[in-house]
Amino acid sequence: MDDVTRSPTSPFDPQPYTRWRWFDWSSFGIRTKMLVPLFILMLLSILGSTIGFVISTNATRERILNRQLNDEERRVVDGLEQSQNDATEAAELLAQDDLLREALLSEQQEDGENTSLAMVDRVVPVLDRLRLDQIIVLDDDRKARVNIAPSHLESISIDGRELLVPCKTTNHQLATFQGARLLIVCHPMLAEDDQRLASVYTILDLEALLIRLQQNLELTAEVSLTDAHSVGSGSVNVETERGLERYTTTAIGDGEITVSLEINEQGADEIVASGLQVTLIASTLTLVLLLLGGFWLAQSMTRPVLKLARVAQSVGEGDLSQRADLIHNDEIGRLGRAFDKATARISDLLDHQARTAGEREAILQSIADGVLAVDMDERIVVINTAAAEILQQDVHQLTGQKLDTMITYPDSMQLVGLQQVIQQVRSELTDTSDSQPTEEQVSLGPRIVRLKSAPTLGQGGAQTGAVVVIQDVTKAVESDRAKSSFIATASHELRTPLTSLKGFADILVKGRIDNLDETQQMCLGVIKQQTDNVIVLVNELLEVARLEQGSERPRCQWVAPDVVIQESLDSLAELIAKRSVTVHVETQPEMLPIWIDALHFRRILTNLISNAVKYVYRGGQVVVHAYEIDDSALLPSQPHDSMPWKYRSQRSLLITVEDTGVGIRASDQPNIFTRFFRSENPLSVEVGGTGLGLAMTRSLIEIHKGQIGFTSVEHEGSCFWVRFPVPDNAPLEDRSTTDGQQPADEGSFREMGENQC
Repeated sequence: MDDVTRSPTSPFDPQPYTRWRWFDWSSFGIRTKMLVPLFILMLLSILGSTIGFVISTNATRERILNRQLNDEERRVVDGLEQSQNDATEAAELLAQDDLLREALLSEQQEDGENTSLAMVDRVVPVLDRLRLDQIIVLDDDRKARVNIAPSHLESISIDGRELLVPCKTTNHQLATFQGARLLIVCHPMLAEDDQRLASVYTILDLEALLIRLQQNLELTAEVSLTDAHSVGSGSVNVETERGLERYTTTAIGDGEITVSLEINEQGADEIVASGLQVTLIASTLTLVLLLLGGFWLAQSMTRPVLKLARVAQSVGEGDLSQRADLIHNDEIGRLGRAFDKATARISDLLDHQARTAGEREAILQSIADGVLAVDMDERIVVINTAAAEILQQDVHQLTGQKLDTMITYPDSMQLVGLQQVIQQVRSELTDTSDSQPTEEQVSLGPRIVRLKSAPTLGQGGAQTGAVVVIQDVTKAVESDRAKSSFIATASHELRTPLTSLKGFADILVKGRIDNLDETQQMCLGVIKQQTDNVIVLVNELLEVARLEQGSERPRCQWVAPDVVIQESLDSLAELIAKRSVTVHVETQPEMLPIWIDALHFRRILTNLISNAVKYVYRGGQVVVHAYEIDDSALLPSQPHDSMPWKYRSQRSLLITVEDTGVGIRASDQPNIFTRFFRSENPLSVEVGGTGLGLAMTRSLIEIHKGQIGFTSVEHEGSCFWVRFPVPDNAPLEDRSTTDGQQPADEGSFREMGENQC
């Protein structure tokens, strides 16, 4: 692929487009942007109006010419029809003229030159009145008695005698003689005995007739005959060099003729050209006036805009002292004044922001705890001096860099701790479902720090990054360890004398004390009871110290929950009977065993049940319920401190201990798992206690990666619950071990989560 070269015309090569770089519309001024579109729009308007004028004029001209041709065509056809009727009427009149018949009979009987003149006198008025071209009267011997005709038709009685066919009735004939198209109408002239005496022929020269019609009807079209075979039948319009010509075919005599009507369009074209010229001149003048007005308008509108643009550019470059100071009352003036007000406001805000930023920076740098903030791209945006010192980093090198920059050149003793810091920050960036702060304690070489991280939110609740507070708790942890060590040492040292005291007290109680009076016996009983209470307290302190120091190593085995529940109840039988409390146990049939330290499990249940029994009024009720669930939504409440479920499978054993006792005050509930904390209630003095039971129970549950929680309403009772994972494999007898090692079917157990022991 590296050897392939692009062609000069490749669409991915930017060189072909450099030719258009000279035309950059965005670089033109606002006046140009106003005038150029205006000029283009006016040109387009003029062009459109001109084209519309030409198109509409041509269409109008065509309609007018067609209407005129239709009218003149109708008049010509009517004229031809009327002339044919006149020729027929003339033939009939002459054939029925008694004087003409008598003159014709007299001419046959004697030589009557005067008789011929008399016949002519009878025929000429008819010819003139009905505007005929020729009238011929042929006797029965085919001899012309009357032939009144123009010069070019005089010989028709001799040369075209075959056209003058004798007729018995009125007959119409369309004929051609010596290039002339003729309409010949024949009507017989009968004697008194109904014998044909002669034939009267009235003839119309169609060419001459059309000329007369054009003159008489004052037609504007040139009318002429044409060859009917060249155009067919009907009416046809044809464009010619001179104009528009129409060919129309009409019936004449016993045939058809085609008439041509041609209108010269020169006059109409001259009118259109004159109108177009006037339109162009008017449009040009309008364009010039509009450009002048547009230039003046653009000048008046853009002057304040350009001033405002110059001021905006100066403000954009950082000079916030510039002002537009526009006095116009229009929208641009209001915009300028609003811009000046916004500039002044921005200047005030920047001053305030600078002061605030300085104050925040001073506060941030002066606090003892480290602060580290990153954006969504894992880029460090804020880090104070304390954080840089705790992380042993350079502030200037980290600001604006990625989180991974912290481990570029790390101290080998701090590498793991820095990776944990980075991982916690990344978890806040990726886990957007929980906006609550997250706490974690990590080791950075000899230092121990507490990390408290939370997402940072912007407008609309959108996450913009994460912030982590780094607190050096080395001294506090060392102090706590020293305290725990002291408690463990002191408790251990107290166990020896307490054991001796308990032993001697038991000997005295079990021996003969008849020689002691009642007061001495009571004092001895108090000594024994208080010794037992102190031993219990010391044992609990030792247990808490071991849990805090991490020296408590569980020995896990398969344990049946119902068996341990019953063992816990048996160990508390004396307390239950003493307080007259009714305990109900409801367990799910055929519950699977769990992999847990049996002693820890028994201690957890004993603590929860004993608390329920102690804080129930005499005659109260406690219900222990054990069953399996497969969904975290089925938990009675949220786990304490949002303890996460660390297994892939949700299937688990849930044990609830519910009582009808005094309940826990709402103000005391957040501290209920704190060491040595005891909630104030009507039974707190009566039942006593050290406040270590629930704290130790929580620590034992954390060792086994379970969950604990509770719900409580004061004066109504409480419900504490614990949750442990359930393996989905073979029955108890197939998997039980007694050496505290991993179960035989370990693979099946690992499918639901990591081994908790």
